[in-house]
Amino acid sequence: MRIDELDLAMFGCFTGQVLNLSGSGVHLVVGPNEAGKSTIRHAIAELLYGIDERTSYDFVHQYSDLRIAARLRAADGSVTAAVRHKRRNNPLTTPDGSPLDQRILTALTSGMERSEFTESFAIDHAALRRGGEALLAGQGNVSRALFESQSGMRLTGVLASLDKAIEDLFKARGKNPKLNAGIVRHREARARFRDATLKPEKYDAKAAEVAHARKQRDRIEEELKRARQEFSRLERVQRALPVLRRLEDAEAARVRLLEAGPLVGAEIGKTLADLRGGRQQAEETASAAAARRDRIAAQLADPALVYDARLLDQAEAIETLFDERQAVQEEEGRAALRRADALALRGEIDALLSAVRVSANLDTADIADDVVLRPGLAEQVAGLQEARTRLEAALEAAERQARKRREAHAKALNAVPADTGESGVSAENLKILIKAVPAGLGDRIADQRKQLAASRKKAEGHAARHGLPSGVETATLPGPEQVADHRARLEAAADDAGRVRQRIEDLTSTLDANRRKHAALLAVDPPPTEGLLETSRQQRDRLWADIAAALTQSPMTPLKAGASAEYAAAVAAADDIADRMRRDSQRVAERLQLEIDIDADQRLLARAETAAGQQAEERAAIEERWALLWAASGLAVPEPSAAPAVLAAVDNLRSLYEEIDEDLAALDLDVAAAVRWAGKIRAALPGTPLAADDVPVEADLGELLVLLEQRHETTLAALRAREKREGKIADAHAELASADQDLADCRARRDGWDRGWERFLADNQLTGDPAGVSATIAAYDEIARKRAEADEAEHTVRAADERVQAFTDNLVGVLDACGRPALADRARRYADVASLRKALIEHRALADRQSDLAARLAQADEEFAEADGSRLGFERALAALIAESGVDDEEALGRAVERTAAVDGLDGRIGTDVSTLADFTSVPLPTLRVEAAEWEDDPDRLRAWIIDAQASVDHHDAELKSQIKALAELEVDLNAMDGSGRAAEASETAAEELAAVVEDSEDYLRLHVARSILVQCMEDYREANQHPVLTRAQQVFGWLTGGRFREFVTDTDAKGAMVFRARRADGTDVEVAALSEGTRDQLYLALRLASLDRYAEAGRAMPLLLDDVFMTFDDIRTEAGLAVLDEMADRFQVIMFTHHQHLVDLAASVLPMGRCHVHELSVFVPRPRVQAEPESGSRRDAGERLCRDCGGPLPAPVGRGRPAVRCDECRG
Repeated sequence: MRIDELDLAMFGCFTGQVLNLSGSGVHLVVGPNEAGKSTIRHAIAELLYGIDERTSYDFVHQYSDLRIAARLRAADGSVTAAVRHKRRNNPLTTPDGSPLDQRILTALTSGMERSEFTESFAIDHAALRRGGEALLAGQGNVSRALFESQSGMRLTGVLASLDKAIEDLFKARGKNPKLNAGIVRHREARARFRDATLKPEKYDAKAAEVAHARKQRDRIEEELKRARQEFSRLERVQRALPVLRRLEDAEAARVRLLEAGPLVGAEIGKTLADLRGGRQQAEETASAAAARRDRIAAQLADPALVYDARLLDQAEAIETLFDERQAVQEEEGRAALRRADALALRGEIDALLSAVRVSANLDTADIADDVVLRPGLAEQVAGLQEARTRLEAALEAAERQARKRREAHAKALNAVPADTGESGVSAENLKILIKAVPAGLGDRIADQRKQLAASRKKAEGHAARHGLPSGVETATLPGPEQVADHRARLEAAADDAGRVRQRIEDLTSTLDANRRKHAALLAVDPPPTEGLLETSRQQRDRLWADIAAALTQSPMTPLKAGASAEYAAAVAAADDIADRMRRDSQRVAERLQLEIDIDADQRLLARAETAAGQQAEERAAIEERWALLWAASGLAVPEPSAAPAVLAAVDNLRSLYEEIDEDLAALDLDVAAAVRWAGKIRAALPGTPLAADDVPVEADLGELLVLLEQRHETTLAALRAREKREGKIADAHAELASADQDLADCRARRDGWDRGWERFLADNQLTGDPAGVSATIAAYDEIARKRAEADEAEHTVRAADERVQAFTDNLVGVLDACGRPALADRARRYADVASLRKALIEHRALADRQSDLAARLAQADEEFAEADGSRLGFERALAALIAESGVDDEEALGRAVERTAAVDGLDGRIGTDVSTLADFTSVPLPTLRVEAAEWEDDPDRLRAWIIDAQASVDHHDAELKSQIKALAELEVDLNAMDGSGRAAEASETAAEELAAVVEDSEDYLRLHVARSILVQCMEDYREANQHPVLTRAQQVFGWLTGGRFREFVTDTDAKGAMVFRARRADGTDVEVAALSEGTRDQLYLALRLASLDRYAEAGRAMPLLLDDVFMTFDDIRTEAGLAVLDEMADRFQVIMFTHHQHLVDLAASVLPMGRCHVHELSVFVPRPRVQAEPESGSRRDAGERLCRDCGGPLPAPVGRGRPAVRCDECRG
């Protein structure tokens, strides 16, 4: 059932508030505190089940004016409009005021009671917090968690209250509880009575009478117990019969559907619908593309779109001409001015040339234009004159320095002595030899000899300390990976063996317990078995066959003596066994279950013992392979735990021997090097004797190095003295050569200046000294400046003329290329360029329009081809789906999908019926079928038997009360027979205490029975719903936690109760107590939402009302929760209340388009109570709409649309 529209006409703070709830997806009712969100939640329940007798929602409107209206949609799509009033007569009407039967709403709600709706389909933040706390208190108990999530009941508090009340009454081996203390007081009073009572014969007779009365009471109690059990069995059968009939009909219908044809997978139906929809959409897309293509083609054929391609071809040239037009026109004007300037400058130049020729007495032919116009000649002449002065001064200084150096060189030559004629190895070679000998070679050899001895001693000590034999360092040993692998195998085998041993112990314990229970059942009046009943019935049928054969023979054969009595006894025996089996069906089922469990445990125990033997053989094989790993090493086989230490010791010994080998090799190399260097030193020191044989090579090398260094010092001192003298001569010679070179350089620079001056005069057609040449050059500079100005003006004129001509030529070419008239008037060339550009803009627009239409035409062709290809793809996919489903055509596939949906619906009905049976009985379904089979065809006889059973219970109950009363009177008489006051007082006290004990015992039994019934209901619900609910809940929980938890795992706690834990994505199991507060809330919400699926499967879905359930969720988990609610919104109408605006923003971003519907409420501002003024002489009509401001009547709505909530006068 869904609410399409909720109209809070006059309820609580609302007047005419209408909520449109018909959209699919999640509905968010948003408003600040005091906006009326809780009022809307309460109003939905009031609408469906009636406004409370003393409702508190009359703080704006009067009791009699309270009214809620709605349009309710059933599962079959039918819509019912209803209005709920606060009145005794006709509280439920249609919008026009006609009475509406409450049974219509009862059918819409599938008979769901108000308490069930509010407990199962209304979840607020407080309920979520209580649920999380209950999960924590229950420590993950599966039965408690499932039952609480299904019913919304807080079992934690109920069970705690029951346990507290039970413990306050009685405790085993307790003293203080009320019942324990009363029993003690009663015993003490009885002891005092016995001490004070005389024992005459009359008293004994009365005591015997009391004992007989007690036996009678016990007998009646046993008969009453059996009568109540029979009554409960018959009543259970009566309740189960209609459900079993529906179940059989559903199962038969399911069989007929399965026989009618094959089924398909659950996803085939959706795939078929998607493919059909996709094909239809592709066909519609192709049709639209074809129509659009035709329209575009017609537009392209319009003659008004024809353009001149020649203009577009010359577009760049036209744009260039247009861009240059103004600049060319301006440059043409500037050229005319510069042409006049150039003519004036030429006249001035001619006048200056005439003056220079006269002053210089030169002919015109002798003056070259490049000389006259050359700039910078005056500066060049001044520079040459200054350079000549510097050269003369430098030449004089160089001549003086050369004379001084010749005198110093002659003096150094005279001071050199004669050559001494020294010979032998040079000091340089001796130094090279000293440096070539490795530093510290001898000391290193001595240290290596000591280190080698110490290493050998260390290796021998290590081998002795670890008991390693000689040569073990070269032996073959298993690797660390092999040792680790063996240890892992051994540990794994040990773990497996431990688990198998524990399994054997657990199975043995379970088997012994089941055998003891089985033996106890057999020992206490064992119930008859099916085999015994079958044997009895065979005996009865055999006797009847004999009697029937004798009666039907012709002539009739006389019956055997006693045959009738024997047959009657057999019939009575078979009926008695059947009656006993009906009475003891639970015990029979329990015994059969125990026998099945015992047989299964015996098989499991045998397999576990076989596995234990196999594991022992595997361990022996592992140990044998371990010994083989060490066989080649020559070592004793170590324990696996000691093997790493042995390998480490051998590795250390190998490392020590490797170090010894490395040290020995290094020593050999250094000794050989020392011998080589000793030979080289002796070769450099002729006459040095050889060392004795017992002298170590390092000592011999040290002595030779001392001799070598002494020889090097002597040779080096003589060399230094000679080099000093030779250095002085070389310095004097070098200084003389430098002075001679400086003198030659000065003379050469002076000669070079003379040659340069001559070239300068010749190049510039000048003569004379530098002073005369400077005067002539000054006149030439003025001529050159004016000539440069004239040249620049003429160049500007030529460039302007060329640009104008080029512009004109380009224009002529463009006009010709565009087919336009030739340029007739050069003065109009700039206007012609503007005309060309205007035409270009117009034709370019036409070309762009054609190009755009062509592109759109191509796109339409592509869309048509793509849509047609998509259609063919859907056709192929449909064909493949038909082939995959094993049907002949698409129609057959549709029928198979419908058949599959029907089978799924029947499965849901079957599951609902099975759950319904499990809700009121724990008897297995096969047993229940057997019980019901006897009465299925005769319900009237069953009702009669139930009446008889009830009468039997009433009779035995009355008889028991009478017997208890008679027993009490006898006990009073017995107690009164003692005449002593003390005995009478003790008897009275004992009676009072006994009465108190009986009363407390009854309370204790009631509490114990209540707790047992509650726990049994929880267990029954767990057995029936654990798998589907937990499977769905773990899926929802995974979504809510963003994938951090992937599944639930169940286990048995120390008390034997089923508990569950949450398993993280990394495989870690987390107790419920270890979860955070927010995660426990999410776990409880997942269980609550999962438990609702059974309502949808049974066709009993109701609107789901959620009030701030995401209070403790972060944004990520809130988004996940919204996605879960959107997924559920196809099965339930989801209405969520919140005052958090950010939740609306999250929903808008997370939920798909069209799946989020926001209904905003404004804060309630108290106003005067609104009450409709009744019409004179009569009450206003039922269902009449009133203005929410003034309370006056509103006109009847006309047409469709939302009805007005304010009258014309109030609207202004």
